[in-house]
Amino acid sequence: MSLTGHLDVFPLEEVLRLLSRSYKSGCLRIDTPEQHGRVYLESGSLTFATISTDDDFRRQLAASGLVSDDGLRTTEVSGRSLTEVLRPGTGTHQFTDLIREEVVESLYRIRKPGRGQFVFNLDVGPRYRMDQTFDVELCVAEADRRAADWADTELVIPHIDVELRINGEAPNGEPVTLAPNTWRLVAAFGGTATVRGLSERLGVSRFRAAKDLAGLVRAELVEPVRPEVVDPGPIAVEPVSVVVPTEAVTPFAPAPAMEPAIEEAVPSGSADTTEIEPAPAIPAHDRSWWEEPVERSVPAAALSSETEVSQPEEAEAGEPTMLSDSFLDRVFSQLGENPEGQSAEPTEPKEEQSSLGHGFLKRRRMSSIGLDDV
Repeated sequence: MSLTGHLDVFPLEEVLRLLSRSYKSGCLRIDTPEQHGRVYLESGSLTFATISTDDDFRRQLAASGLVSDDGLRTTEVSGRSLTEVLRPGTGTHQFTDLIREEVVESLYRIRKPGRGQFVFNLDVGPRYRMDQTFDVELCVAEADRRAADWADTELVIPHIDVELRINGEAPNGEPVTLAPNTWRLVAAFGGTATVRGLSERLGVSRFRAAKDLAGLVRAELVEPVRPEVVDPGPIAVEPVSVVVPTEAVTPFAPAPAMEPAIEEAVPSGSADTTEIEPAPAIPAHDRSWWEEPVERSVPAAALSSETEVSQPEEAEAGEPTMLSDSFLDRVFSQLGENPEGQSAEPTEPKEEQSSLGHGFLKRRRMSSIGLDDV
């Protein structure tokens, strides 16, 4: 029989309660984004839990000093329990505390993400037989308290890789009394140490090592190693030679202001497709643009007393004709009057008059906008 599911649907504590009430024996494997753990049960009682591999747990047992290497080999070959191969002079309670600490810390680490998958396989046991049983409810409750304990410890030691060192002087010159487990931590210092390093060296859990070291830091017996700030000393600055010119420097003259460009207004929708000639040069400000030379001249003889204004004849090459203001006034006045000086309907159609006016204005580079209704 195998039981599978997701921790975000079935929390780990509910799965353990279900297996405990059913008196199941086997291994519950949990895979989370951060950890891979195993929880072993025997007849509904929790016997062991770990997030380490079998080899890592073996090294931890050897580093703890509770079991020798020969005792571990004997257990692997004969299948005897670890309590039967403990070192002489080692109490069973010490071994029980080590296993309980491993179980609680592993349950806390597995439950912390709150998501993952689990698979339960029947009749699967750990590599080493423990002969230890723990109540599921008590272990879950202790794992819940572990979160608050870690938060309190991290106020003093924020990370398990923070370098620590022993303070050279006792605070206030008072005598210091240490517990046996705490003395083991102090004796294992080699100049500086970390929670991770001491945990691996002594075979204790990281939580136990961090909690004991946090107590030493609060007692001012151990302090974090702060990086030393090295004073680089005065920085030598080479003198900079500045060459001052002996001759007077003439300031730059301001650039002449540019007159704004004048864009020609081309009537929209014009049927004339003749290519637009480039704009002529802008005349001086004191010169009227009416006096510019044009390509075609309008002889005075071409003007008649009729209302129709004839097209000016071609001027001879090289002889530009200048148009005066009086001449233009006469032209514009005759566009809307008959020979008698009275307003009348033009003899030519309106379209022809418009073409005459527009053609003349185009030759003068003027826009016919506003003259269509004349």
